[in-house]
Amino acid sequence: MLRKVIITKKVHDDLINIVLKYSPKIICGLLSGRVKSGIVAVEEVYPIPTQSGPRIHFKPIWSAYRQVKEFIYNSKKDVVGEFHTHPDGSEELNINDRKILKKLRGGLWIIVTPKKVVPWCVESISESKPNFRRLVVEII
Repeated sequence: MLRKVIITKKVHDDLINIVLKYSPKIICGLLSGRVKSGIVAVEEVYPIPTQSGPRIHFKPIWSAYRQVKEFIYNSKKDVVGEFHTHPDGSEELNINDRKILKKLRGGLWIIVTPKKVVPWCVESISESKPNFRRLVVEII
């Protein structure tokens, strides 16, 4: 069970800079680092371009997603979660976020606003009743 997320000031700033640079477009990406005793230490951020539009909340460009994931694994690093931006400043999971997390059935999902990094996790109680929890974040 995930309890807490630790990120460096550099990772925090990198995430905030991504949302500011691409706003109002939503950007997503992968996070690498370590997980130990329910604590996720995020060490690096890997942005991935997205498609968005009136009919799509956002969707990663899957070829880029696969390339980034392969790069992380080939670098002998672990993917510890994913992120996406909320340029409107919302810290809460919207209905689309909940649908995506429900499909993932667990793990770390960080929402990045222009001012804040907000980690969430989902734990599947059952397929029909996921539990969405906001996690504590520590910036070091």
